Amino acid sequence: MVSYLPEIRAGMALLLAFCAMVQDLRNFKIGNRQILVGLLGAAGCMAYEWMMGGVCAEQLTAGFSILGVLYMVYLIGGIGAGDVKLLAVTGFIWGRPVWKITVLAFLIASGMGLAGILSGKLKKREMNVMNCTSVRLHVMHFGAAVFVAELVTGWLMF
Repeated sequence: MVSYLPEIRAGMALLLAFCAMVQDLRNFKIGNRQILVGLLGAAGCMAYEWMMGGVCAEQLTAGFSILGVLYMVYLIGGIGAGDVKLLAVTGFIWGRPVWKITVLAFLIASGMGLAGILSGKLKKREMNVMNCTSVRLHVMHFGAAVFVAELVTGWLMF
């Protein structure tokens, strides 16, 4: 029996990242409804894999571990909550490749940020860091970096 589950996972993750990028570009936020839809899709893939005799430990481990690590980055103001949730759901969908996606997304975002600062197009906004200190930080669309990282990672995988 031929399984198209890896392709379905990749397509689902790319669609989720694309929609998140569009939403992020429009209003600097990735909505919880979108994250919930991605989480339900990930749960469906894991349930299907489990029913076919597979094990979903890789996806569960990847999703929860990336959530834990990126939550720490969120606490210091380095990434938004929607981006953390997006990458966690990506981990629940893709499994271990989420680490490559995350590292690549941070590298792409660094390049985007540097280009934005040098060109003067990346603006500072007032942000609360660790819910107590208000600072002015450069704010950018990390969802775009995640989408590009998923495109590159998916292209290298298939």
